[in-house]
Amino acid sequence: MPWGFSFVVFVVFVVIRIESINGKGHEVEGKNCITRPVLRALAAAVVLSLLLLIFLRADLHGKGEIDLLQYYTSATLLLSGENPYDAKLISEFQRGIHGGAKDTVLMWNPPLLLPLIAPFALLSFSSLVKVWFACSLLLFFCAGVISWNAVHAVVPTSLKYNRGDEIIFLALLLTFYPPYDSLTWGQLSAVPLLGLALFLHFSFSEYAGGRRSFLAGFALALTLVKPHLLYLLYLHLLTQAARSRSWQTIAGFLSGALLLSGIPLIFNVDIYLLYLQAFDSPPIYWQTPTLGSWLQLLSSQHTLFIRTLPTLISASAYLLWAWPQRKRQIGPQALFFIIPLSLVSAPYGWLYDQSLLIPSLIWMAVILKQRKSLFSVPIAILLCFHLGMFVLRFPQQYYVWYPLLLTLLLGATSRAPHRHVKPVDLKF
Repeated sequence: MPWGFSFVVFVVFVVIRIESINGKGHEVEGKNCITRPVLRALAAAVVLSLLLLIFLRADLHGKGEIDLLQYYTSATLLLSGENPYDAKLISEFQRGIHGGAKDTVLMWNPPLLLPLIAPFALLSFSSLVKVWFACSLLLFFCAGVISWNAVHAVVPTSLKYNRGDEIIFLALLLTFYPPYDSLTWGQLSAVPLLGLALFLHFSFSEYAGGRRSFLAGFALALTLVKPHLLYLLYLHLLTQAARSRSWQTIAGFLSGALLLSGIPLIFNVDIYLLYLQAFDSPPIYWQTPTLGSWLQLLSSQHTLFIRTLPTLISASAYLLWAWPQRKRQIGPQALFFIIPLSLVSAPYGWLYDQSLLIPSLIWMAVILKQRKSLFSVPIAILLCFHLGMFVLRFPQQYYVWYPLLLTLLLGATSRAPHRHVKPVDLKF
């Protein structure tokens, strides 16, 4: 399929460029990861995305339309001065713009997303599908490069990747299904992933603190387009800021949040009241790959409390774990554990949202490479399950196991101390 092939091309391209960083063949130096080869790769990605826009004039056979329709509808209603959360208006608009829509697709994202999707209304829907498809490819590509460099910033030892390592790393990324799922549905998963990658980049910088810590928090505000997914990460930042009494990252995060939340008020001063009215009856009937969804299914108790119970338990468990650690520095590896745990215990979250696991995957691969080779039992297990996600197409809720599996493999990988992991004080 064209969409799948295009994404494969992008992932292959990023790996080829990464292995030439610093112009030393297969040697990757963690201290100075972002160099001219990577910049050339990013420039080439931009050119490639533009070429894709021309190529994508061909029929995508419905790929990338379903969820994108809700964002296009809300953006158009917002710029027209209407209520972007009104189910009746959304239904009428979608029947007119996309006759094949069988059901009304509502947007449940908070108003913070509206400034980012407002430009969608400037295009026709058919053009937007192709443009956003190409933009998503570019954003996934950039987020992968940035995550790779962020991880190597805290692993400052030189790592030499042989051809076998390159093939394994390629296979690990190419078979990771959530980005494909995001492209298929026309989702915005690449946006919070880019925000997370930039947060890691600025946080792990050798000169973290002050301006860079502020930028780290500012970038993380992009993840608020789906604020429930990384709730544990936000809690972690708050507790670490209280420990270090350094609030630059929190200040940047709040600044980004205020900016995103303030812009919608320009279009409609009642936008948050309208959102709360729409969210008065949340869609708790959705079966998603989260613990809350399964608890709701197994208990036959369809209430918001049951749905959010794993979230409350996980947040409480984190505080119980973090309290004894309050007087000592927590290493950067904790972030890569928190991400999958937050995703699986969130009230909602779909398979495409698991694209946020890409930094954790890269972290595990690099740590394994430090030991000897990328080829190992954890990588073999992941590859088998990755392939299974392509071959065995189960309903979304059955993929709840993947974040749990990744957490277990991260624990097994990090069981032994790593003397090459840089003890970075993140200056929260």
